[in-house]
Amino acid sequence: MKISKLILFIGFITQIGLVPLVSKSQTGSLEVCVHCINGDVLEGAIITVGGIYSGTTGADGCVNFAELMVGEWEVQCMFNSTTVYIEEGILTECIFEIPCPEFVVEPLEVEVWLEPNEQSSEIITLSNPGQLSVEWTAELEILTPGSNDWISIDPHTGVLTSGETTELIVYLDATDIFNSISNAIVNFSTSPNVSSPTVAIEMVIEGFPFIDGFNYEVSCTKVQLDWLVFPPGLSADSIYVYRDSVLIAITFENSYIDSLVFPEIEYTYYVTGFFINGNYNTSSLFLNTVVPLPDSLEPLNLENIAYYPDMYDITLWWDEPNTCIAPDGYNIYRDGDLIAEMVTELTFIDPDVTWMYELVGYNVTAVYYFGESEFSNTTYFLNSEIENFSFVNLLLFPNPVKDKLYIQLQPQYKINQIELLNNLGLTIFNNKVNSNSYQLDVSHLSPGIYFLKLETEQGFVLQKVLIQ
Repeated sequence: MKISKLILFIGFITQIGLVPLVSKSQTGSLEVCVHCINGDVLEGAIITVGGIYSGTTGADGCVNFAELMVGEWEVQCMFNSTTVYIEEGILTECIFEIPCPEFVVEPLEVEVWLEPNEQSSEIITLSNPGQLSVEWTAELEILTPGSNDWISIDPHTGVLTSGETTELIVYLDATDIFNSISNAIVNFSTSPNVSSPTVAIEMVIEGFPFIDGFNYEVSCTKVQLDWLVFPPGLSADSIYVYRDSVLIAITFENSYIDSLVFPEIEYTYYVTGFFINGNYNTSSLFLNTVVPLPDSLEPLNLENIAYYPDMYDITLWWDEPNTCIAPDGYNIYRDGDLIAEMVTELTFIDPDVTWMYELVGYNVTAVYYFGESEFSNTTYFLNSEIENFSFVNLLLFPNPVKDKLYIQLQPQYKINQIELLNNLGLTIFNNKVNSNSYQLDVSHLSPGIYFLKLETEQGFVLQKVLIQ
């Protein structure tokens, strides 16, 4: 609620008396930050301003209050308070440096070896060597596919006062568990947020074969999975490979390659090994992976030749992409419009070219099972030879040119407008003329191929110019 609205209905009293009604322009803002004495920022600290407004510090240890009326305000953080003065249109900063609680968890890794059907418990010690109290919460996350009954924790929440220590008990039960290795983690959170430790827990059942060392390596759009079977020398009857909980392969090796994976999508893999004629199985940990989009997917070195193989044909050719995977085909574009799909050769003929006096640009894209690449380089075709230009006798010299280009038409024709385009088809010069001759200064232009376009009453003339 804005301050002005609150005053309008009820008014309020501060330590300096009744605050008058003010306009929005007579307000400022306040940023309150809370730091622990050791320098760490404190997330989750509750801040109260004037006994009316409250907020909680974020991950940066700060919270903002906007549109506070000009004047003095009392700011309170836990058991600390101070007075600040809000100036019109100014952001006022207030920093509290306070003693903070701490949250220490030991140990951060628990490994327990049990006999089949054996039960056990482990103790995790929680302590607060800091000042003030801290609330904590523990959440159990099971990492091994299958039953979740093999582990539990108690308690799940609590409060630690300054200097206090408590215990969290982890209960482990190997009854009817047929995974030789079971993994879980305990995720802790605190309020205020002074620490978020994680404890890794592993239960190993002795005497059973198990799968360990599960890892992956990405190559192009392939994911290679590798694992080890223990004890050494033991082979599984079969290994089932899962992606996103869907069976994708059955193998008898200790590795598998998942080919043609879609890039930029997260997948989760795990494997399950079957032993003793299928009467016993054990699963690996989960692995999450994302295959990056390969580099340099577009075709290279696109070029064209005009009037080949026939008079009205344009032949395009290009090189395949310099990337790790072969495309399924190529799409052809003329001036940004798709004219052919899934061409499987490295050449294409655009037949029956009938447009007049046009500069045309071609591009090619490579098509893959996961999508289409960006455009290749652009190759241009100047269509200036299909029709008869006998109505205009154009004199263009010198060509190639370094400094000045002289343009001359027959006396009975006039140039209405002149335009010079670069090899990308972009206009770099445009001028109205109303004469049958023109002198164009090109000395400031970079060497290369350009296109001169003349507009006359009889039509357009397009001519290639080489600037040295």
